[in-house]
Amino acid sequence: MLICDVVFPQKLSFLTYMVPEPLVPAVRAGQVVDAPIRGKVKRGIVLRVYNKDTVENSLKYIEGIAFAEPLYSEELLSLIEWTTRYYYSNHGTVLKSTPFKDFIKKTGKIKQRKPQPLKWHVSVPEEDRRLVKKVCNSRGYSTFLYKAADRFHELGFVSMLLENFPRGIVLVPEIRDAELVYSYLSSIFDERVCIYHSGLKRSERHDVLLGLYEGRYDYIIGTRSVVFAPFKRPSFVVVMREHNLSYKQEEAPRFHARDVAVMRGYLEKIPVVLTSVTPSSETYVNLYKKKYTLLSSSVRKINPEVFIIKQGRKKESIAKEIIRRIKALPGDESMLAIIHRQGYSLLICEECDTIVYCAECEKPLVIHKEGIEPFMQCHQCGEKRQVVSQCPRCGGYKLQYFGAGIERIEEELKSILGRKPVRVERLESVLSGEFSEKPVIVGTFNARRLSTIKDISIIVFLTPDVSLNRFEVKAVERFVQDVFYFRDFLKEKGKMLIQTSLGWHRAYKYIKNWDYDGFMIDELKRRRQHMLYPYMKTVSIRFSSNKGVAPEFVEKIVGSDTRKIICSGPLNLIYDAKGHLKEFQLIIRGKDSKRLRDMVVELMDFSRKNDLDIKIDVDPVFI
Repeated sequence: MLICDVVFPQKLSFLTYMVPEPLVPAVRAGQVVDAPIRGKVKRGIVLRVYNKDTVENSLKYIEGIAFAEPLYSEELLSLIEWTTRYYYSNHGTVLKSTPFKDFIKKTGKIKQRKPQPLKWHVSVPEEDRRLVKKVCNSRGYSTFLYKAADRFHELGFVSMLLENFPRGIVLVPEIRDAELVYSYLSSIFDERVCIYHSGLKRSERHDVLLGLYEGRYDYIIGTRSVVFAPFKRPSFVVVMREHNLSYKQEEAPRFHARDVAVMRGYLEKIPVVLTSVTPSSETYVNLYKKKYTLLSSSVRKINPEVFIIKQGRKKESIAKEIIRRIKALPGDESMLAIIHRQGYSLLICEECDTIVYCAECEKPLVIHKEGIEPFMQCHQCGEKRQVVSQCPRCGGYKLQYFGAGIERIEEELKSILGRKPVRVERLESVLSGEFSEKPVIVGTFNARRLSTIKDISIIVFLTPDVSLNRFEVKAVERFVQDVFYFRDFLKEKGKMLIQTSLGWHRAYKYIKNWDYDGFMIDELKRRRQHMLYPYMKTVSIRFSSNKGVAPEFVEKIVGSDTRKIICSGPLNLIYDAKGHLKEFQLIIRGKDSKRLRDMVVELMDFSRKNDLDIKIDVDPVFI
């Protein structure tokens, strides 16, 4: 009897079906088939086909083949299998994260997506054509890192790659990046290029996938799910801005598109090119291990001047030296102020020196002054409440504003410059933000998405200490990457001002000299000394239960390590109103991947037996 395993885009593993006699000659792995599941006929993908002498009576038959030619190649099916195993997920959850559902869903009239006019000057690094030849001459699988001079040359290099390869996948971290890259590449390669991301209409997404299946497109540009695009025989994969955290999916299966792209290249036996101005620490380690090959750009840039400005003892929102410099800014010049905090400010009691915080989350409450009347909000749980006049801790009345958020900085900049700043706080304002004149922009780190902005005279970082003081392994790395990214917004002879009370911090030495390689050598040396990521395999596991987690369960889990696996936790404990433990987190680390995997599988088993929900994050970006 011919049997096939079918995967549906649902939160479950593959299901086994019998193949009816008339379909036996036609059914193949990778095909889209119709099969009964939970009382309905649904479409799924055939994972494998095999013969079996005896079968269970409960097995059902598949009902039909939707498309004669397989949608997924053997290599792509192997990639789904690898992703399922590596990220401790199931086949259906992984398939749900791919573009599969957009392919099988029926749509109305198909509309082809036309590229938007390009508002971005791209520099083609002609000096780096020799590096393109190096990629072309590689046979089979290899992973290269192109370290670009800036983001404009990065895209220029990618366009040169496309000139030399007949078909390929270009991954970008965010939707706006996808639109910009698509606009530029379609101006060169015309209708051979397509784009795919969640911001498109369903009919547009369906047309793109149908076009790939029918062979109408040679290149696809898109965000992380495009790594699973049903592309027949791609000749290369590019991952632009490979260090960007948006490549990591937040919900299950929590895959990292860059790492999946490298595995796809390995399975397809094609080159993978990672590009970045500021490569990630993981990629540097792979370079040192000679797993990747470095392609360093020959382009040399004139870097802007950096001024590290010490914040006064009074912790003013904007230092006097910065005020002096921006006051001298001519009215026809633009500036960008980067502020980490949203809202207006925090509230502190001068009597007990305590910040007013959320009783539920123990996170500071942020004052927002916009609207009919001010309010306080917890940015962790979202709870809003009226601004208090009395300290909840000591009952004192001496409450003062503490620190500055984007609303307060906007207010102060308007007073200093006499011009109303343009605020960039939410993603929607970023996507619609086109400026006809030289603006004063005040923004959170969402201003990173203002890709078309350039020729800014002054960029000011007002609260970098928040980033540097975060208790996260990659906190300093991310801050330095952000500074280098904003550098490309400056015009020639523009200036970058960084206001800090941590002027001694090691990061500033490298920022002042624009020495990213030096910073990364120093950073990795420190992480190796303490055996931190990426020198040890890391898995974050969150346990939860609506019934409450018994303390003895926590002790069993934490104490179960006997194989030189480092277990940190329990962390981030959450209790219900009655004081019962509802949720907690463990971070486990180890050099031996097999031992680490065995422990994770044991913990998954333990959770099932004790009715605990479990969320697993392999190689977490926030640890």
